[in-house]
Amino acid sequence: MEPLKLIPKHEVLSDSAAKAVAKKLNTPIDKFPKILASDVQAKLLNAKPGNMIAISRHDPAGEYAYYRIVVPG
Repeated sequence: MEPLKLIPKHEVLSDSAAKAVAKKLNTPIDKFPKILASDVQAKLLNAKPGNMIAISRHDPAGEYAYYRIVVPG
């Protein structure tokens, strides 16, 4: 039996990857949902304000990612 995973995978994207995501989703970077730099996962990743974090999610339909922009706080 696989152990229960409560925290989804978080990953800081490179600037070029973040721009590619924004272009693919046709959304300006400043319009993505925010995550505070003081968030535990942001701290663990050493994410800085302006970085984009990809968060992997799993559900019965499959795996997908959603994105957050790190903001000061």
